[in-house]
Amino acid sequence: MGNGNYVAIIGPPRSGTTWLFRFLREHPGVFVPFIKEINWFNIATGKANENQVANVQRQYELIRDRRAAQGLDLGIQGQERKERAEMRTDADFRAFFEKRAHGDTPYFDISPGYAGLDVDGFKRMNDTFSNAKIVLLLRNKPDRAWSVVHHVKKRRFPEADLQFVINYLSSAADGPMTKLLSEIYATVLQAFTPSHVHCIYTEELFDPQAQQKVLDDLCHFVGARPHLVGDFEYSQNRGSYDQMSFGFRKEATLKGAADYAWAEKIMGYLPPLWQKDRDRYLND
Repeated sequence: MGNGNYVAIIGPPRSGTTWLFRFLREHPGVFVPFIKEINWFNIATGKANENQVANVQRQYELIRDRRAAQGLDLGIQGQERKERAEMRTDADFRAFFEKRAHGDTPYFDISPGYAGLDVDGFKRMNDTFSNAKIVLLLRNKPDRAWSVVHHVKKRRFPEADLQFVINYLSSAADGPMTKLLSEIYATVLQAFTPSHVHCIYTEELFDPQAQQKVLDDLCHFVGARPHLVGDFEYSQNRGSYDQMSFGFRKEATLKGAADYAWAEKIMGYLPPLWQKDRDRYLND
């Protein structure tokens, strides 16, 4: 097993993992690879989609060929991509981190795809790294689903209207309208003790009044010294989308109904956006 400094940051897509990735890359007291989504455990356990699997080799070849054309060696990013493409075992994955993070340095594996792991996948993670920890990002379901709609439209269906994308995602068995945070948490707790799981409201990462305390608490959880947010690229959430329809917000809230009572129970409160949607749609 590893030395116990491994931290996996998980959450369904559009939960704020990129925000945390950018912040932690600026933190001098932790190690975060250049690769944001290594996707080791979901690929190794058959829980990844085809694009995630193909992307491992594709991204390595892209950077290798680009740098070769410039007469350059792989560089740090290219070396990481090469090692990822050559990983075959959990020991290879563990060695990837342990050769780069020394002593008590926490090292982060930020892969949203891990939100889809089953119990065996999380147990495998815990077996690979002694004293492993999980950070689960919690974002209000309507806002996360709306963000997914716009992200998928931009990446896959730029010419389609929003309703087409909504219908496409709603038909997916495990789409943004169906994934429950409470279910992810329950699955994690079958492999990890509660003291090794830390939950963060995404809304508070994007709130300048709350984010520093949230990040200080995160640093304390992983055993790193606090680090000021500063003005890095993602210091604020700059996403801007079309206005969400009443029907979409209501449907998403109803489908995520179980998450509101669950989140309030484990966190002790709900952020204003969560509270507003619960009061409007679930307290009839």
